[in-house]
Amino acid sequence: MTIREQVSTATRDRLEDMIREHPHWIKYLEEQDDDLMLIALEANPNVLCLVRDQSEELCLAAVRRVYTTIAYVRKLTDKIVTTAMSVDSDAQYYLPKNWYDLYGRK
Repeated sequence: MTIREQVSTATRDRLEDMIREHPHWIKYLEEQDDDLMLIALEANPNVLCLVRDQSEELCLAAVRRVYTTIAYVRKLTDKIVTTAMSVDSDAQYYLPKNWYDLYGRK
């Protein structure tokens, strides 16, 4: 059975356990709900790059844990940037130029 088949046939409880153990398997989900995405991000914040619908809440969950995940945020907001910067000011180096110009060291 392929990973995609395992994921698509798993019960909700089993799926949550699978995502905790293998957070990158979220890429095989047909529907990525926020609860499963939060479980995956808790296990490995870097899987933010695999989240199709990045809500501000999901992005904040990732950057609070690992500030470098700001590089994977598709729609930056002031709140996400200031949160990442409060975790570590080096987050500025992972920002696109237009945001770096606003928040980077002068």
